[in-house]
Amino acid sequence: RDESGNSERIILSLDPFRDRRSAVSFSLTATSVRSDYSHKNDGDRPRDMSFDPVWTGRAHVADSAWTAEIRIPFSQLRFNDTGEWGININRWTPTRHEDAYWVVVPRTESGCASRFAPLIGIGDIPHSRRVEILPYVAGWSSTDTPDRWQAGTDLKMGIAPGITLDGTINPDFGQVDADPAVLNLTAFEPIFPELRPFFVEGAHHFSNIGPAYFYSRRIGAPPRASTGTSWVETVTHTPIRGAAKVTGRTPGGWSVGALGAITGPADSDLPGTTEPRPEIEPLTTHAVLRVERARLDDRSAVGATVTTLSRDLRPESDLAATLAAEAVSGGADWRHRWSNVGDDVFGYVGFSHLRGTASAIHATQTSSTHYFQRPDATHVVMDSSRTSLSGWTLGAGATRQSGRHWTWELGAALESPGFDLNDLGRLRSADDIDAWAELSYRETEPGSKLRDYSLSAGTRTEWNFAGVRGPVRAELDFKGTASDFTRVSLALHGRTRGFDDDATRGGPLVLQDAGARLHLLLTSSYASQTTWGIGGRVGHSELGSHDTEITAELGIRPHPRVYLRMEPTYSRGEEKRQYVETLPNGPDETYGSTFVFAALRQDRLSAQCRVDFAFSPDLSLQLYAEPYVTSASYADFGALAKPGSNRLVRLADDVIETNDDGSTHFPGTGRTIRDSRILSLRSNVVVRWEWAPASTLFLVWQQDRFDSEGGPVDPAALWETGNAPGNHHIGIKMTRWLSID
Repeated sequence: RDESGNSERIILSLDPFRDRRSAVSFSLTATSVRSDYSHKNDGDRPRDMSFDPVWTGRAHVADSAWTAEIRIPFSQLRFNDTGEWGININRWTPTRHEDAYWVVVPRTESGCASRFAPLIGIGDIPHSRRVEILPYVAGWSSTDTPDRWQAGTDLKMGIAPGITLDGTINPDFGQVDADPAVLNLTAFEPIFPELRPFFVEGAHHFSNIGPAYFYSRRIGAPPRASTGTSWVETVTHTPIRGAAKVTGRTPGGWSVGALGAITGPADSDLPGTTEPRPEIEPLTTHAVLRVERARLDDRSAVGATVTTLSRDLRPESDLAATLAAEAVSGGADWRHRWSNVGDDVFGYVGFSHLRGTASAIHATQTSSTHYFQRPDATHVVMDSSRTSLSGWTLGAGATRQSGRHWTWELGAALESPGFDLNDLGRLRSADDIDAWAELSYRETEPGSKLRDYSLSAGTRTEWNFAGVRGPVRAELDFKGTASDFTRVSLALHGRTRGFDDDATRGGPLVLQDAGARLHLLLTSSYASQTTWGIGGRVGHSELGSHDTEITAELGIRPHPRVYLRMEPTYSRGEEKRQYVETLPNGPDETYGSTFVFAALRQDRLSAQCRVDFAFSPDLSLQLYAEPYVTSASYADFGALAKPGSNRLVRLADDVIETNDDGSTHFPGTGRTIRDSRILSLRSNVVVRWEWAPASTLFLVWQQDRFDSEGGPVDPAALWETGNAPGNHHIGIKMTRWLSID
């Protein structure tokens, strides 16, 4: 399911609402492999692969042709009873790289659902409540925790024409791929894609223009609070007690997405003791509402988003001192198609508001999103007594994507210093004013050597609200497809000098040096039985910072039922101005503190591997593994000479010490810096059998290995990850789909 590979296929696309912006597609290969996905915003991509209705299809191959028969129950579609749908049909033939459409979209234009032909005469379809229940039972056996069994259920019900209610009680996501390993030495959290089925399905109903008010991985995420004790059991996620969402589209043209969830509380075990289990995440309620109204034959749309989060915090508790009690955010956005398909103007405005104890709001003000404590910032005030924090954002832009040769995009966005979304949404940093522009030239008529190509140039500039300018970034990109369908991408990215208000983690400004980076990527035809790609980048800055990365990918189909894919990556680099520590009792010129930087050298080697074996269209085995090796070493420690510079001065002997083991110690803080070597291996094996329509049996084995005493970063170290200590988990999960019309 949803793994069609490069097989020849028929794709049936429908626009049941006839809104000319959204569509669903059903694909059937010549070997009866089914795939389905949904589209939004009148585009073929990106595709929402979480759309998994219950339908059937079979193909029959004859001597000179093949036929496909598809049966789609009306109960699996959302539609309005207008008697008119949109439809398109596509046959993909990989041996000829040929897409044969019933209604073709010219290569010089964009659009998907707006191009569909009318399908007339299917009105008067009786609407069904479409009640679907998907209970499950699951059991897990682990090497580090007691065996456990759990049960839960998912519910799907049509509550109105075109509107569906989804609910889940005690969900289990044990069969979902593990996140890749990362070594994060920045002040900002890593961002991972959402893979959990309940949150992936229908996610486009919650998407908006502008900032990410809703980041679904906040729900059920690892607890943010710390117990202050290093010997407690690690809690990897907060339990989701229950969640429900309503998504769909009304006959009047309203698109709706509403979600509510209850998580926690989460406790951490104290092994070998009888002490009370400390609470590290409170009972929390999450709510998200997104509505959008299309107008003027769907050429225009206006939408609004509101999110709320409430934590059940006990007064004077440790959690109340670190987490906001309430968080509210939201905004409105609009777009208008001012000419052809793909020629849009858009804009948005939004707000955020946090409320909590003074210590919790103080923690927010000093977080990496804000750094209100910056000593040279005159436009923000650090207030330790405040119990709330508010902010706003706005932005606007325009795009043209339908030109014969020339396309362009421009826009600007502002985020006030107090704007914050990180309780239920996602925001890297506030206090930003950004402006960007891009101009592209493309050729879609095949030539003697290139079938198509494009050349684009763009620039981006940023300031904070004090008018301090960051680096000006510029890009020059070339993309082309050769006559044998090999693709090439070449990009040159550069930046000028500019000021960085995050580099000292709450200290004064630092001058970021100028630099440039070159990217190259070559990939084979995606229709080949064996696919490959190789790429790399090399970068250098005026202070001597440098980085090099080489990536490759190889996909092999040794048998029609087997697909192997490997993506190795190697990178090496040195950052000459890596923040290390802030020490007290510094010179007056740097506001009484010493801001320590060092040269950081990092090496990283990883190899993501996948093996898919299809016994039949309904029975498959999937293997995922990613060995990961990295090292980080520090040298040339120094202190920032003065605010607004990037010059370092020597540290005094009483400020820094070198231990016998080569580590660096700072007596003023008690912190010790050691070179790090990390080995990691994350993997899982999943057997998936759809033993009845939408009813599935999963057999899962997972392992997570980690060792901080690894050796050099070389190919042999990847094999050593298999010897690192770790945990094993074996699970079984069975679901049963029940339908009530």
